[in-house]
Amino acid sequence: MLLIRTIRQSDYSDVSDLIRLAFSKTQNGYRNEAAIVDKVREDPTYNKRLEVVAENNNRIIGHGLLSEIQVINANSSSTGLCLAPLSVSPEFQKNGVGTAILNELDN
Repeated sequence: MLLIRTIRQSDYSDVSDLIRLAFSKTQNGYRNEAAIVDKVREDPTYNKRLEVVAENNNRIIGHGLLSEIQVINANSSSTGLCLAPLSVSPEFQKNGVGTAILNELDN
């Protein structure tokens, strides 16, 4: 059964492993996405409620993180959210896990 929940600090190591695995299997390969997540967590704007994991039988199989960004142009600036990264274990990809993570983050 798939469960989407807010991340816990005890999940950080498993999430780093998942990100490395998921991205190493892509066309572009792993490009230090796990380190980016670590840096986002250190940012003062980090909001734990915007980082979720997907569990299947008590195993983390997916992860998504929204982080605050500033969009600035010549006339104005506004705050938005950026999804990066979204990771799903290769064996569970194409089964709706990423969509379930996005739906949870959209709530």
